[in-house]
Amino acid sequence: MKSLYMIPLLLFAWLGPWASLAGVASAETTLTAEWLANGKSILENRPFKIALNILIEDKAANAAIICHGTLLGTVGFAGIDSTTEVLNVAKEKVAGIGGLGLLGTGGKKPDCEASTSCAEGTAAAPIQAWPNGLPWGTFLFTMQNGEDLDLAEKTTWDIDCLVLGGINFEDACEFSDSDIHVINSSEGNVEIPSGSEMEPLGNCSFGGSGSGVVEITSGSKMTLESGESLSIT
Repeated sequence: MKSLYMIPLLLFAWLGPWASLAGVASAETTLTAEWLANGKSILENRPFKIALNILIEDKAANAAIICHGTLLGTVGFAGIDSTTEVLNVAKEKVAGIGGLGLLGTGGKKPDCEASTSCAEGTAAAPIQAWPNGLPWGTFLFTMQNGEDLDLAEKTTWDIDCLVLGGINFEDACEFSDSDIHVINSSEGNVEIPSGSEMEPLGNCSFGGSGSGVVEITSGSKMTLESGESLSIT
């Protein structure tokens, strides 16, 4: 149940660093939110999965790629959730930079495909993306206007592609205290709507401050591994 932004002191002590993270949004929100399984409060961590369909862009570089896969993590008590793993389209675990990444090699079901300025990947020169800094901790809250947001303390995406002229483009975009829109779906799960972006924008190693974009390219459904319905209140 939503309540005025007055979390008891014991809850603040239990949340630890997340108490201060929630304070980042306190100037703009008056409501806390929580995850529900089959309509009941979640009191311990429950595994979830969510379809990954995102555009990763450095606006200053005018370079972007679109990637697909699956995010795995947990939702828990008092609106806390966490992304712990990223899987590629083949359901293989993706590592950080230097390890297995999300790949675009021009096949029928690529993990990544070209968007602005980037060339389509090949076996010799694939498009690549790596999630770094996992696990990504996040905190669910509700704005005064009723919009539900999930606030991430820190997420980083590294990307690699060939841009026009055959130049290799490598970039790392970091998002700090950025949130994204989440909604209850009519299908009995939670969804990140198409077009939702991480806000504020990220800082990229090439483009600098405010140049990084992570946008949902198609609705990403979030479901509990247990099969129970997932919702926000």
